Amino acid sequence: SIAIKDNGTLWAWGLNSKGQVGDGSNVNKNSPTQIGTDTDWQIIDAGSYAAFGIKTNGTLWSWGENHKGQLGLGNYTNRNVPVQVGTASDWKNISGGTSHTLALKTDGTLWGCGYNSFGQLGLGNNQDKTTFNKIGTDTDWQDFAAGGNHSIAKKANGVVYTWGLNLYGALGDGTGTNKNLPNPVFDQALHVEAGFSHCAVITVNYELFAWGQNDYGQLGDGTTGIQYNPTKIGNATDRVAIS
Repeated sequence: SIAIKDNGTLWAWGLNSKGQVGDGSNVNKNSPTQIGTDTDWQIIDAGSYAAFGIKTNGTLWSWGENHKGQLGLGNYTNRNVPVQVGTASDWKNISGGTSHTLALKTDGTLWGCGYNSFGQLGLGNNQDKTTFNKIGTDTDWQDFAAGGNHSIAKKANGVVYTWGLNLYGALGDGTGTNKNLPNPVFDQALHVEAGFSHCAVITVNYELFAWGQNDYGQLGDGTTGIQYNPTKIGNATDRVAIS
């Protein structure tokens, strides 16, 4: 787990086998531990065994497991302290999946790095990338999430795209076929999120839709059956966030 205090300091705790706590060790921590002394952390996200942060100056930092290049540092070396990713200072948001990472820049472009055997980077190929590569040329990406081995993102017009591994219907396109390019599957979305093999969307009407793996009831539709298409969850119209 990672957290930012209101004074801008970074804290982390939990499993640290790959250095994902970021304190310079590989020793597990069972209470919040301050990471460095910087007071300008603004955005954070935790992947499976890696962690990411964006500072107030727009620089991107990563640490933890890097066996597929998911830290975006151009190599496969694990890091147990935050390391700056390149020199760009226009990063806006970040999402870490199991072994791939997505990031958004202030100009609305979406970028990906790491594991790509299932096309989860959305680059039109299945080659792993150790540095961030731009996903297409569009400049209107707005919200996004890296799942287990799939990805979801929405544009400013509310259209939702998915790509990557389509096991258990994670892409929500009615098939089980993997996609290595963003594929539209939903519209009128306000917020998107991805789990390991499922996705969820909140609409502009504050309704909740979900699809994908459901053997533990993670979709919340009252069943344990796979949903290959976006499925409305309940009748509530006051949903504002999803994780």
